[in-house]
Amino acid sequence: MLSLILSSDIDAIPTTSELMHDPDPSLVVIWIIAGICTAFSLILWFIQTINHLAYDDWQIRGNGYKQYVLYVLFMLPVFAITTFLSLFFLRAALPLEVLRSFSEALALYAFLLLMRAMLGKDRESIHKAIEDIPPGPYLAVPPLFCCCKPCCPIVSLNSKKMDMIKWGVLQYLVVRPLTMSIAFILYFTGHFEPGVITWDQGYPYIRFINSASVILAAYFLFVLYKATHEVLHDFATGSKFLAIKAVILLNVIQGIIISGIEKREGFGDEWGTHEVAAEAWQNFLLCIETALIAVLMLRAFPVFEYARLKVHYESQGGLNTKIKDSDL
Repeated sequence: MLSLILSSDIDAIPTTSELMHDPDPSLVVIWIIAGICTAFSLILWFIQTINHLAYDDWQIRGNGYKQYVLYVLFMLPVFAITTFLSLFFLRAALPLEVLRSFSEALALYAFLLLMRAMLGKDRESIHKAIEDIPPGPYLAVPPLFCCCKPCCPIVSLNSKKMDMIKWGVLQYLVVRPLTMSIAFILYFTGHFEPGVITWDQGYPYIRFINSASVILAAYFLFVLYKATHEVLHDFATGSKFLAIKAVILLNVIQGIIISGIEKREGFGDEWGTHEVAAEAWQNFLLCIETALIAVLMLRAFPVFEYARLKVHYESQGGLNTKIKDSDL
């Protein structure tokens, strides 16, 4: 979406009134389908959020587990609303994408805190749970070293490695919005042209930093997931991880596919330009995918898991204090 704002003449991007005036029938169908999917996503999110808020237990509330779940779920309405609005307000592409970037980064970090909360009720129990995890080739995971398992060293998790995982995920919370802001500034100084790879253009550097940041965050989450999979298997961490990463992964895949067909003759005539059509189709597919993710979120973050977590905490001697971010 950033490339739409930066690489296209703003006058070539249709306004909302221009889109709504005698629209192409295919656009009407797209808007109806996107609206239904968005409404479906929001309804499921609302029901799930109300159910989580209605569960009131002092151990779960004091631990912060519910708070982290709600942070993760909040990504759903942000994605649903911003992608739907992007089909009408094409010139508001950049601020809408910034909102999505913040919610995506927040969800990734909240998921890290959520897994930490599942490990134990407080700092001592978390460290004990980490120490009880047997050594293994935990560093041999996608997307970096999944093919290096035979030669990957056997490692044990400790406080230093957990700090490394935390900061490896947290950096994405800063890098993504920052690089988008820098790209916007570079454009107005004449040093950012999407798709142009030269040493005096900011595009290749911004693209490399963004890609490296998301790969790094995904890698450290994979490391934590692999190391704690057996310990936390009762909490369906695989489904939770898939629910978080599915939107990001699908967005990347469909972006590659759309970029391959957007130059075909006749593509995007109803939207005005090829670039506008490519971004519009990207958002339309995200609307549909967000509805599917809403169903996955409903299954990955069920309310009945609080009862399992309560039993888990009681086996650790009850809850004494709220877990702080510095406890990881």
